[in-house]
Amino acid sequence: METNKDLSKLEAPERIKAVKETFGEFEDFLVKANPKCQISFSDFEKANLGNYPTLKDICLTYGKMAASQWLYLQVVDLGEFAGANNMTKEQISELAPIIAKECQELKISEVLNYFYQMKSAQLPITDKLSPLSVIVNLRNFLYKRQDMLWNMKKVYMIVEDQPKTKVYARVFLTKESAEKALEERDERTGERLYPACHVIERIVE
Repeated sequence: METNKDLSKLEAPERIKAVKETFGEFEDFLVKANPKCQISFSDFEKANLGNYPTLKDICLTYGKMAASQWLYLQVVDLGEFAGANNMTKEQISELAPIIAKECQELKISEVLNYFYQMKSAQLPITDKLSPLSVIVNLRNFLYKRQDMLWNMKKVYMIVEDQPKTKVYARVFLTKESAEKALEERDERTGERLYPACHVIERIVE
């Protein structure tokens, strides 16, 4: 499933081309990246370091709801595996776009790793599987992911423009995603979330 190019370094048309060269059309993608692939991404480092498309890339290539449709299948499979699927189709239909929005920068391999961690009890599944429990575990996974990144490789961070810099609790895999975060604004006030800040590179040993 790995693409033959680093998608993060490609412009949109080239990213779309690379994704389709690897996965084909959307129906082919659903087959190639089906829930049974989760076990192939049981190792976090493999899931993180490979050249796999992000959820954002999937939407760019196949349409804005493509990631949500793919995630719907992953959540249904999780419920069937747990034997405790108390979620209705309507709840899953609402949950999938939330995951797609919150995790749009995650590679599909990392998402598959998340569901593997759920199934292997690295993240707990309660007797009553619910949209909230999936989201809470997703948050725990994202925190865990940040911790694991520190032990892996180069990361990018946002710091204040002061002699004694304050490092924010956000870690980015690419300089592009970190710089994009610098432009984020509060939805209510319109003010920048990171005023007087810049991006630094850290080599994590």
